[in-house]
Amino acid sequence: MSSYDLNCFVEEFTFLSQISHPHIVRGFGLREDAKAVYLVMEYLNGSTLAAQLEQVVFENGGLGFSEEQAREIFLK
Repeated sequence: MSSYDLNCFVEEFTFLSQISHPHIVRGFGLREDAKAVYLVMEYLNGSTLAAQLEQVVFENGGLGFSEEQAREIFLK
């Protein structure tokens, strides 16, 4: 990872760690080893956003989803 990429990653984490919202996972820390940099984040039990969107697409016969359906998912 370049120093530019690392700086962007740290900057993004700094922003994330300042947010407190029920729909946004919290960031607790950064860890680095010889191979990578890791975010330590809050664990939330449940399905992923991608899985929820895929389910709606499946239910719609593969035709995607409406803005209203997307809003419902994002506001859960």
